Amino acid sequence: MSVSKRMSNITLEDGFSVSSVLGAVPTKTLAELYLADNKGAERENWKKNDLKKLIVPVIMNSAAKFLVENLNLEQLQAATEPLNIDHNKKKNNPNSKKVLGKRLYEHLIQNGISEYLEKYPETSLLKEFAESLALTPASSKTDLVNQITEAVEAEGLRMYFDSFTEELLRDVAFEMKLETDPTATHSKAVLVECILHNQELPEKEKKKKEVIKVSKRKPELKKGVAYQDVFQHYYVEELHDYCKKNGIKSTGSKPDLIHRILAFLDGEKENIMAGTRKAPKRRKSSAPKKKTTKKTEEGKKETTKKSPAPKKAAPAPKVVEKVEEEVEDEDEVEDEVEDEVEEVEEETDDLDLDNLEQYGLAELKKYCEDESIEVKGKAKKDFIAAILAYNEADEDEEEH
Repeated sequence: MSVSKRMSNITLEDGFSVSSVLGAVPTKTLAELYLADNKGAERENWKKNDLKKLIVPVIMNSAAKFLVENLNLEQLQAATEPLNIDHNKKKNNPNSKKVLGKRLYEHLIQNGISEYLEKYPETSLLKEFAESLALTPASSKTDLVNQITEAVEAEGLRMYFDSFTEELLRDVAFEMKLETDPTATHSKAVLVECILHNQELPEKEKKKKEVIKVSKRKPELKKGVAYQDVFQHYYVEELHDYCKKNGIKSTGSKPDLIHRILAFLDGEKENIMAGTRKAPKRRKSSAPKKKTTKKTEEGKKETTKKSPAPKKAAPAPKVVEKVEEEVEDEDEVEDEVEDEVEEVEEETDDLDLDNLEQYGLAELKKYCEDESIEVKGKAKKDFIAAILAYNEADEDEEEH
């Protein structure tokens, strides 16, 4: 939005002037503004009128520049004509907008804006000035002069205050007692307008809490069901069961389960389905397997051989051979059983990390023993936590 269009949105109060605006600012604050605009100036024991004399010329320069920039070439020619400028002496081009604007600007700074408007332009030209500033022209020349003067001075003030930081403008508003809500934050534009018109800053708008409506009846788990309805009407166990039946990951909190179910209902399957992560056995336990039965029988066999037989009940050689054959047969059977167990173990080595709850405590315990995983606790959840931590750590090592 252009400056002139922005001006049309502002209603100026009667009696608005540079002096009245600066007069509403505390002397101490006015001094801070001057020092901020004049780096290196030394602080003095100024009075308000002293500070006004220092600040007003800066504002009027901006006001005069604003007026000149909003006039077209024909208006500038008509505005400078009564000034009797000797363009030949200055070697100026009388048809240059830039040259005419500079000459008019110099006159306004030297003699004053309102003084010029009262003395030179006709009423018709003043109306054109007002229209160029996006104002509704007044009827009489006196009203036009006041209208245009207030408009350009207001813009000069606006440009002056807009040159300062937002933090300094907040201090000015605070010192002027325009700030009613310390928690409210306002833009620089709002701060400037409130200072110009000596109006209180608007209070911070309080956001209305969003009311979440929950259905009274338990909804069916289908596409379109709302998160809050599922959270309100379903227990965690029900969500777990639904996940397991549909092959969805069943680990995590209640919100995690709901989000996965809603994604599943919307047709998504990536990263939410179970069975995508396995817990393989990467090494065998170094502990030797015990064959208690075989060792016991061998011990018995050695004992039988070493122990002398009673004289009265000495066993026949054929019977001893038969016993030894039976022992050897038992060893072969046991070896076959162990081979079968090992085959079963190899088939069930991989655990589904996303559904460890489905395994029994014995299976989880055996996996931890085989992988030499340290478990803190004896409960099922302790073994699950240890297995997950173990596999996550291993994944991190592979990534690095």
